[in-house]
Amino acid sequence: DSFANSHEYHLALVDTWYVHYLGRHSDPIGQNYWATGLDQGRKDDAGIVFLVSSDEYFGHPSAF
Repeated sequence: DSFANSHEYHLALVDTWYVHYLGRHSDPIGQNYWATGLDQGRKDDAGIVFLVSSDEYFGHPSAF
């Protein structure tokens, strides 16, 4: 449980969101912002919704 709630794990998790949804690795500022939010108890859906509603997300060609 302490591993899954660690800042290091949250940093890695946030990076997987960026790779999955934006096709790139996270920048340090964005990664730390969302990881800190997770550290403080925010739900991951807030970060994911932010990414999938971004101009960058909609600017990518569809994979389908």
